[in-house]
Amino acid sequence: MDKKSFFKWLDIIICSAVILSGFIIIIVDSFFQKEIDYAWFCFAYLTLISSHFLISVFSQDGFAKIVGEKLEEKLNSSLRDTVNSLGGIEKRIFTTAREADRYIAERIAMAESQIYDLNWQDNYWQDSHWQNNTYDARSSEEWEEDQEIIGRSIKKFCLSRKKDKPQSFYKEIFTFPNKADTRIETMCEHLGYGEKYRCAYFDYDYTKNKQGFPKLQFVIIDKKEVIFVSRFYQPNLCAIRDEKIVSIFCLYFNQAWHLSTKIKDRDDPLIVEIKKNIANN
Repeated sequence: MDKKSFFKWLDIIICSAVILSGFIIIIVDSFFQKEIDYAWFCFAYLTLISSHFLISVFSQDGFAKIVGEKLEEKLNSSLRDTVNSLGGIEKRIFTTAREADRYIAERIAMAESQIYDLNWQDNYWQDSHWQNNTYDARSSEEWEEDQEIIGRSIKKFCLSRKKDKPQSFYKEIFTFPNKADTRIETMCEHLGYGEKYRCAYFDYDYTKNKQGFPKLQFVIIDKKEVIFVSRFYQPNLCAIRDEKIVSIFCLYFNQAWHLSTKIKDRDDPLIVEIKKNIANN
């Protein structure tokens, strides 16, 4: 008998004992006129009912996990408040790229109003660094699964924002350095997420310089937190919460946004031009 079955049967026995003892007290008191020690029976009843409650609660699947997560969330919230009140910097280190991606998805879905996303990279990362990257042990299927989770979070953010909040938006900047880049499809999908999603394309002539100018990859959440998103940053993947530091990355993003070409929707003629440029790189 496994643990779950044991607790289930124990709970059934306790409930049966409570019901049976109640009938016994009624019968003895009504028909046999025997003196009953009600204090003892009350104590026994309370013990059995308490045992039933404890077994019912602690035998539930995932109860300990739920309690642990709630406690961790409360402690983290208290810690953030303490750090902010002292003017300190909150930093979170990720041991794997998968952990970082799952955190990004969570933070995007929970964001209040504004997200800046620099979704760009260069050829030289894939040509040199990727082959030597031993930190990202994900299979291609696992990587695609994580990207789908992030995509769902972006969609949730864009479609759940109220239209009476004009300051709410998701800004994303793309580059497409090689023919195998599938992010053109990702960009087109994101363009269907409504008016809160805003997209731009940074045009770079990779035929003249295959490597391109090195670009930082990060996501900014509500101008309060910056998350470094590239798997190539391992083992230094991290998230930082400090408004002064984050403001520097906001300035960097806004400069990049100003230099990028804006894409209005899926029918924008620029998309056809971008696909031609990808084919020629």
